[in-house]
Amino acid sequence: MSYSKNLRYSVFKILGELGFYPKIRNNRSVQLENKKDIVEYFQLVGTNNLKHKRRFKHIVGRVG
Repeated sequence: MSYSKNLRYSVFKILGELGFYPKIRNNRSVQLENKKDIVEYFQLVGTNNLKHKRRFKHIVGRVG
């Protein structure tokens, strides 16, 4: 979540250029909602956040 309009737009644009289909929600956050996009994002970027790893594993069934 970010209150910075410029940061949100930059993240949105970069994700789009990488072939993802991001959404801006509540004018505060950029999200990936498509399961395929989420799986590809975790494979490409990954995360060290244990909460996100657990949620990803629960939703998709594996951590990439």
